[in-house]
Amino acid sequence: MNFEDGAVCTVSNDSSIQGNCFIYHVKFSGLNFPPNGPVMQKKTQGWEPNTERLFARDGMLIGNNFMALKAKKPVKMPGYHYVDRKLDVTNHNKNYTSVEQCEISIARKPVLA
Repeated sequence: MNFEDGAVCTVSNDSSIQGNCFIYHVKFSGLNFPPNGPVMQKKTQGWEPNTERLFARDGMLIGNNFMALKAKKPVKMPGYHYVDRKLDVTNHNKNYTSVEQCEISIARKPVLA
């Protein structure tokens, strides 16, 4: 990804299915971000492209993301299901310019399925 301020990002993703689990290994690296730009000043508004539906419920802001994943080869997929996700920062440097995150996801079928 090339940004208008001259910064460049590369993203690699190696995903697999092990048993009944999706395993994702994603590496996101950025270079040449200007020190006075929005990324280094922590003024970014989120990831693009991204579509998220947000609504308030019980004093919390709830979001729904819609994603499409492309497989390297045909994969037998489960029917309609939900995925519960939790994203945690597991490591970072002092200025938060290098961050490692871990996502735990659990898939489940709808209760009435």
